[in-house]
Amino acid sequence: MDQGILEGLKRRYKKRLLQHLIIGNESSSLPIPEIVKRLTIKDAIFWSAEAWDEAAVASLSNGWNKLLIDRQFWEFTSIYHFNFGRSF
Repeated sequence: MDQGILEGLKRRYKKRLLQHLIIGNESSSLPIPEIVKRLTIKDAIFWSAEAWDEAAVASLSNGWNKLLIDRQFWEFTSIYHFNFGRSF
């Protein structure tokens, strides 16, 4: 997958994590390490899903187009076995 898509996903996930830490710290007087200990896998999954839902359709399309174009090129070249260094 395109690095830009993954970077965006990580950035949006980290944003949710930091929001949770800041808001969790404001609503209670717990230290941040204690708030981190209370995080669950469910929290991480929900934040990942929300980050994925916020991904722009255009960036996803561009990532897949890059992948498909590269794949079509390699399929084409492997079918015809171009060897430009060989004389006929």
